[in-house]
Amino acid sequence: MVELKVQGTELGSAAPPKLLSLLEVLLGQPFLKFTFSYGDELCIHFGQPRSYVLPRFGQKTEGSYIIGTRASNWQFLSSVRKTVICGIDGPDPDMPLPPMPQALLPLEYGPVSKKDMLELDFVQRGAKVASVDVFKTEPKGVPGYGFSLAFSDHSFFWLFPNPTEEDDELDVELADWEVFMPGMHLGVGPGEKWSCTPSRKSSGPRRSKGKS
Repeated sequence: MVELKVQGTELGSAAPPKLLSLLEVLLGQPFLKFTFSYGDELCIHFGQPRSYVLPRFGQKTEGSYIIGTRASNWQFLSSVRKTVICGIDGPDPDMPLPPMPQALLPLEYGPVSKKDMLELDFVQRGAKVASVDVFKTEPKGVPGYGFSLAFSDHSFFWLFPNPTEEDDELDVELADWEVFMPGMHLGVGPGEKWSCTPSRKSSGPRRSKGKS
């Protein structure tokens, strides 16, 4: 990793208030764990742990609230390790660097392995969601909505959509990122589209790699 001493760039203007209000259900929810889906999608679990059973894998647990990053770019500032994790593939030159707290500078900056992300403590035990925000962004000239999350231990998470040429060739539109919550599913993107619909599933993507 490299040493990071810059403050970062200013994020875009505010997203629709209704979209932000839907995400405010995350406030006060305790962080549980990180997992990865089979597509290497980072998932962040919050709330109360719930047990379920997967054939061949046995009993697993997941959070009552799950953020799925899908193919979006993400960065995570760990106050525990004074590190900014820029995904598992390294920094994207098209992804702006978010503002960094002066009190934590300088920081190490670079990618992290999935193994370390799953096994090391990047968030203090018992840390809760202290704030959420949604902002407009235009990665590669395509408008969309990014997402940020602050934890009570002063760690931060940022997500930026990552539009690709392949997106235009798909018959089915896939969300840039999503949030699973009890009885509801919030999908944001592609572009400035978003929807919140009832879900019969009580939870999120269950085909995931990670701790039980």
